[in-house]
Amino acid sequence: MVSKLTGSLLLALLLATPAFAAGPALTDYDVVLIPVFFFGGGANGSQWETNVSMASVDPNSASMPVPLFEEPFAGECGTPDGLIEENFTRAICKGYASPSGLLLYIPKSLESRDVQFSARIRDLSQQATSAGTEIPVVHESEFRSSEFLLMDIPSDERFRANLRIYGTTETYSPEYRFIHPGGPVSMKIYDSRDLSDTLVSTVINLSAPEAIAGSAYLSRPGFASIGDLVATYPQLASVPAYTIRLQSYQPLADPPHQWAVWAFVTITNNETQHVTTISP
Repeated sequence: MVSKLTGSLLLALLLATPAFAAGPALTDYDVVLIPVFFFGGGANGSQWETNVSMASVDPNSASMPVPLFEEPFAGECGTPDGLIEENFTRAICKGYASPSGLLLYIPKSLESRDVQFSARIRDLSQQATSAGTEIPVVHESEFRSSEFLLMDIPSDERFRANLRIYGTTETYSPEYRFIHPGGPVSMKIYDSRDLSDTLVSTVINLSAPEAIAGSAYLSRPGFASIGDLVATYPQLASVPAYTIRLQSYQPLADPPHQWAVWAFVTITNNETQHVTTISP
Protein backbone atom coordinates (compact mmCIF):
# COMPACT_ATOMS: atom_id res chain seq x y z
CA MET A 1 0.00 0.00 0.00
CA VAL A 2 1.30 3.48 -0.89
CA SER A 3 1.47 5.83 2.09
CA LYS A 4 -0.02 9.32 1.93
CA LEU A 5 3.49 10.77 2.09
CA THR A 6 4.75 8.55 -0.73
CA GLY A 7 1.67 9.39 -2.80
CA SER A 8 2.21 13.11 -2.24
CA LEU A 9 5.86 12.86 -3.28
CA LEU A 10 4.90 10.90 -6.40
CA LEU A 11 2.32 13.50 -7.37
CA ALA A 12 4.86 16.27 -6.76
CA LEU A 13 7.33 14.54 -9.08
CA LEU A 14 4.66 14.20 -11.74
CA LEU A 15 3.58 17.80 -11.45
CA ALA A 16 7.19 18.92 -11.75
CA THR A 17 7.63 17.31 -15.17
CA PRO A 18 7.06 19.13 -18.48
CA ALA A 19 4.21 16.83 -19.53
CA PHE A 20 1.86 18.38 -16.99
CA ALA A 21 2.21 21.67 -18.83
CA ALA A 22 0.87 19.94 -21.95
CA GLY A 23 -2.79 19.87 -20.99
CA PRO A 24 -5.11 17.93 -18.68
CA ALA A 25 -4.79 14.25 -17.85
CA LEU A 26 -6.52 11.97 -20.34
CA THR A 27 -8.04 9.59 -17.82
CA ASP A 28 -11.52 9.69 -19.31
CA TYR A 29 -10.59 9.77 -23.00
CA ASP A 30 -8.99 7.78 -25.79
CA VAL A 31 -6.91 9.89 -28.18
CA VAL A 32 -7.45 9.64 -31.94
CA LEU A 33 -5.15 11.27 -34.51
CA ILE A 34 -6.45 12.66 -37.81
CA PRO A 35 -3.03 13.00 -39.49
CA VAL A 36 -4.05 15.25 -42.39
CA PHE A 37 -6.68 18.00 -42.38
CA PHE A 38 -5.65 20.34 -45.17
CA PHE A 39 -7.40 22.61 -47.68
CA GLY A 40 -5.50 24.60 -50.26
CA GLY A 41 -3.04 24.67 -53.13
CA GLY A 42 -0.14 22.29 -53.62
CA ALA A 43 2.51 21.44 -56.19
CA ASN A 44 1.77 21.40 -59.91
CA GLY A 45 -1.55 23.25 -59.63
CA SER A 46 -3.18 20.80 -57.22
CA GLN A 47 -6.05 21.96 -55.00
CA TRP A 48 -6.46 19.74 -51.95
CA GLU A 49 -9.56 19.10 -49.88
CA THR A 50 -9.87 16.82 -46.83
CA ASN A 51 -13.15 15.39 -45.58
CA VAL A 52 -13.34 13.86 -42.10
CA SER A 53 -16.55 12.49 -40.57
CA MET A 54 -17.40 10.55 -37.41
CA ALA A 55 -20.39 8.33 -36.62
CA SER A 56 -21.29 6.17 -33.64
CA VAL A 57 -23.39 3.03 -33.23
CA ASP A 58 -23.01 3.08 -29.45
CA PRO A 59 -26.46 3.58 -27.84
CA ASN A 60 -25.00 6.11 -25.39
CA SER A 61 -24.30 9.79 -26.07
CA ALA A 62 -21.21 11.70 -24.96
CA SER A 63 -19.30 14.90 -25.74
CA MET A 64 -15.70 15.47 -26.77
CA PRO A 65 -13.93 18.15 -24.71
CA VAL A 66 -12.75 19.93 -27.89
CA PRO A 67 -15.78 20.71 -30.09
CA LEU A 68 -14.67 20.64 -33.73
CA PHE A 69 -17.85 19.66 -35.55
CA GLU A 70 -19.71 21.48 -38.28
CA GLU A 71 -23.15 22.82 -37.52
CA PRO A 72 -25.45 19.88 -38.41
CA PHE A 73 -26.50 20.02 -42.07
CA ALA A 74 -25.12 23.59 -42.44
CA GLY A 75 -21.62 22.72 -43.69
CA GLU A 76 -20.01 25.47 -41.62
CA CYS A 77 -18.57 26.06 -38.15
CA GLY A 78 -21.42 26.98 -35.87
CA THR A 79 -21.94 27.08 -32.12
CA PRO A 80 -19.21 24.76 -30.82
CA ASP A 81 -20.38 21.40 -29.58
CA GLY A 82 -18.71 18.00 -29.32
CA LEU A 83 -21.79 15.82 -29.10
CA ILE A 84 -21.49 12.21 -30.30
CA GLU A 85 -24.88 10.52 -30.71
CA GLU A 86 -25.93 7.12 -31.99
CA ASN A 87 -26.48 6.88 -35.77
CA PHE A 88 -25.72 10.56 -36.36
CA THR A 89 -22.82 11.54 -38.63
CA ARG A 90 -20.81 14.62 -37.71
CA ALA A 91 -18.21 16.25 -39.97
CA ILE A 92 -15.13 18.08 -38.71
CA CYS A 93 -15.39 21.76 -39.64
CA LYS A 94 -12.78 22.86 -42.18
CA GLY A 95 -12.28 26.05 -40.15
CA TYR A 96 -10.04 23.91 -37.93
CA ALA A 97 -7.75 22.92 -40.81
CA SER A 98 -4.17 22.28 -39.74
CA PRO A 99 -1.08 21.00 -41.60
CA SER A 100 -0.18 19.00 -38.48
CA GLY A 101 -3.55 17.25 -38.31
CA LEU A 102 -5.92 17.09 -35.35
CA LEU A 103 -6.26 15.22 -32.07
CA LEU A 104 -9.74 14.06 -31.07
CA TYR A 105 -10.73 12.86 -27.60
CA ILE A 106 -13.29 10.06 -27.51
CA PRO A 107 -14.96 9.59 -24.10
CA LYS A 108 -14.35 6.16 -22.61
CA SER A 109 -18.04 5.98 -21.78
CA LEU A 110 -18.41 5.01 -25.46
CA GLU A 111 -17.14 1.71 -26.85
CA SER A 112 -14.17 2.79 -28.99
CA ARG A 113 -14.88 0.29 -31.77
CA ASP A 114 -18.42 1.69 -32.05
CA VAL A 115 -17.13 5.17 -32.93
CA GLN A 116 -16.00 5.08 -36.55
CA PHE A 117 -14.31 7.56 -38.87
CA SER A 118 -14.02 8.41 -42.53
CA ALA A 119 -11.05 10.49 -43.69
CA ARG A 120 -10.32 11.16 -47.36
CA ILE A 121 -8.13 13.63 -49.23
CA ARG A 122 -8.54 14.51 -52.90
CA ASP A 123 -7.14 16.89 -55.47
CA LEU A 124 -10.06 18.90 -56.84
CA SER A 125 -8.17 19.61 -60.05
CA GLN A 126 -8.21 15.85 -60.74
CA GLN A 127 -11.67 15.00 -59.40
CA ALA A 128 -12.87 13.78 -62.81
CA THR A 129 -10.39 10.89 -62.62
CA SER A 130 -10.02 10.22 -58.89
CA ALA A 131 -12.36 10.06 -55.91
CA GLY A 132 -9.42 10.66 -53.58
CA THR A 133 -7.40 8.59 -51.13
CA GLU A 134 -8.35 7.25 -47.71
CA ILE A 135 -6.19 8.65 -44.91
CA PRO A 136 -5.50 6.40 -41.90
CA VAL A 137 -7.21 7.46 -38.67
CA VAL A 138 -4.92 6.45 -35.81
CA HIS A 139 -6.15 5.25 -32.43
CA GLU A 140 -3.99 5.67 -29.36
CA SER A 141 -3.23 1.93 -29.25
CA GLU A 142 -1.41 2.33 -32.59
CA PHE A 143 1.02 4.99 -31.34
CA ARG A 144 4.57 3.63 -30.90
CA SER A 145 6.96 4.10 -27.99
CA SER A 146 9.37 1.56 -29.52
CA GLU A 147 11.09 1.77 -32.91
CA PHE A 148 9.11 1.06 -36.08
CA LEU A 149 9.58 0.95 -39.86
CA LEU A 150 8.03 2.60 -42.91
CA MET A 151 8.99 0.15 -45.63
CA ASP A 152 9.73 0.05 -49.35
CA ILE A 153 9.28 3.70 -50.32
CA PRO A 154 10.10 4.08 -54.02
CA SER A 155 12.76 6.61 -55.04
CA ASP A 156 11.24 7.00 -58.53
CA GLU A 157 11.63 10.63 -59.68
CA ARG A 158 8.05 10.63 -61.00
CA PHE A 159 6.84 10.68 -57.40
CA ARG A 160 7.47 12.80 -54.30
CA ALA A 161 7.40 11.19 -50.87
CA ASN A 162 6.40 13.30 -47.85
CA LEU A 163 7.22 12.00 -44.36
CA ARG A 164 5.01 13.22 -41.51
CA ILE A 165 5.81 12.47 -37.85
CA TYR A 166 3.41 13.11 -34.96
CA GLY A 167 4.08 13.33 -31.24
CA THR A 168 1.20 12.05 -29.20
CA THR A 169 0.77 10.72 -25.68
CA GLU A 170 3.22 10.45 -22.81
CA THR A 171 2.18 7.73 -20.37
CA TYR A 172 3.05 7.42 -16.69
CA SER A 173 0.22 4.98 -15.93
CA PRO A 174 -3.26 4.38 -17.35
CA GLU A 175 -4.48 7.23 -15.13
CA TYR A 176 -1.63 9.65 -15.93
CA ARG A 177 -1.51 10.19 -19.69
CA PHE A 178 -0.83 13.54 -21.33
CA ILE A 179 -0.06 14.97 -24.74
CA HIS A 180 3.72 15.13 -25.03
CA PRO A 181 5.13 18.67 -25.38
CA GLY A 182 7.24 17.75 -28.43
CA GLY A 183 10.81 16.57 -28.73
CA PRO A 184 13.42 14.63 -30.72
CA VAL A 185 12.87 11.52 -32.83
CA SER A 186 15.73 9.44 -34.24
CA MET A 187 15.49 8.69 -37.96
CA LYS A 188 17.58 6.28 -40.01
CA ILE A 189 16.97 5.48 -43.66
CA TYR A 190 18.23 2.30 -45.35
CA ASP A 191 18.36 0.62 -48.71
CA SER A 192 15.20 -1.51 -48.48
CA ARG A 193 17.16 -4.55 -49.67
CA ASP A 194 19.59 -4.36 -46.74
CA LEU A 195 18.61 -2.73 -43.44
CA SER A 196 22.25 -2.62 -42.37
CA ASP A 197 23.06 -0.20 -45.22
CA THR A 198 22.44 3.19 -43.57
CA LEU A 199 21.93 6.00 -46.09
CA VAL A 200 20.73 8.68 -43.64
CA SER A 201 21.09 9.05 -39.87
CA THR A 202 19.66 12.15 -38.21
CA VAL A 203 17.40 13.53 -35.49
CA ILE A 204 14.06 15.19 -36.25
CA ASN A 205 12.72 17.69 -33.70
CA LEU A 206 8.96 17.86 -33.39
CA SER A 207 7.13 21.13 -32.80
CA ALA A 208 5.20 21.81 -29.62
CA PRO A 209 1.50 20.85 -29.76
CA GLU A 210 -1.15 23.57 -29.86
CA ALA A 211 -4.64 24.18 -28.50
CA ILE A 212 -7.50 25.60 -30.53
CA ALA A 213 -11.06 26.71 -29.82
CA GLY A 214 -10.08 28.05 -26.41
CA SER A 215 -9.74 24.55 -24.99
CA ALA A 216 -7.31 23.32 -22.34
CA TYR A 217 -6.97 20.13 -24.40
CA LEU A 218 -4.31 20.21 -27.09
CA SER A 219 -5.81 19.68 -30.54
CA ARG A 220 -2.80 19.96 -32.86
CA PRO A 221 -0.06 17.44 -32.08
CA GLY A 222 3.69 17.91 -32.02
CA PHE A 223 4.68 17.58 -35.66
CA ALA A 224 7.49 17.50 -38.21
CA SER A 225 7.42 17.01 -41.97
CA ILE A 226 9.93 16.41 -44.77
CA GLY A 227 8.07 17.36 -47.94
CA ASP A 228 10.25 15.55 -50.48
CA LEU A 229 12.58 12.93 -49.04
CA VAL A 230 14.72 12.39 -52.16
CA ALA A 231 15.14 16.14 -52.69
CA THR A 232 16.22 16.49 -49.05
CA TYR A 233 18.50 13.43 -49.08
CA PRO A 234 19.75 12.97 -52.70
CA GLN A 235 21.60 9.75 -51.77
CA LEU A 236 18.22 8.01 -51.61
CA ALA A 237 18.04 8.22 -55.43
CA SER A 238 20.87 5.66 -55.62
CA VAL A 239 18.58 2.78 -54.53
CA PRO A 240 15.27 1.54 -56.00
CA ALA A 241 13.44 1.84 -52.67
CA TYR A 242 14.27 2.80 -49.11
CA THR A 243 12.99 2.04 -45.61
CA ILE A 244 12.72 4.50 -42.70
CA ARG A 245 13.33 3.50 -39.07
CA LEU A 246 11.95 5.86 -36.40
CA GLN A 247 12.45 5.85 -32.64
CA SER A 248 11.29 8.45 -30.13
CA TYR A 249 13.81 9.42 -27.45
CA GLN A 250 12.41 8.23 -24.14
CA PRO A 251 12.73 10.57 -21.13
CA LEU A 252 14.95 9.62 -18.21
CA ALA A 253 12.71 10.31 -15.26
CA ASP A 254 11.40 8.88 -12.03
CA PRO A 255 8.74 7.55 -12.19
CA PRO A 256 9.47 6.07 -15.64
CA HIS A 257 7.19 7.06 -18.49
CA GLN A 258 7.00 6.59 -22.24
CA TRP A 259 6.44 8.94 -25.14
CA ALA A 260 4.56 7.52 -28.14
CA VAL A 261 4.78 8.75 -31.74
CA TRP A 262 3.32 7.79 -35.09
CA ALA A 263 4.35 8.54 -38.67
CA PHE A 264 3.42 7.84 -42.24
CA VAL A 265 4.53 8.66 -45.78
CA THR A 266 2.34 10.02 -48.57
CA ILE A 267 3.62 9.34 -52.09
CA THR A 268 2.18 11.72 -54.71
CA ASN A 269 2.46 11.23 -58.46
CA ASN A 270 3.83 14.45 -59.95
CA GLU A 271 1.55 14.24 -63.00
CA THR A 272 -1.76 12.77 -61.79
CA GLN A 273 -1.51 13.91 -58.12
CA HIS A 274 -2.72 10.44 -57.07
CA VAL A 275 -1.72 9.77 -53.45
CA THR A 276 -0.51 6.47 -51.96
CA THR A 277 0.06 6.08 -48.21
CA ILE A 278 2.63 3.98 -46.37
CA SER A 279 2.05 3.51 -42.63
CA PRO A 280 3.53 1.25 -39.91
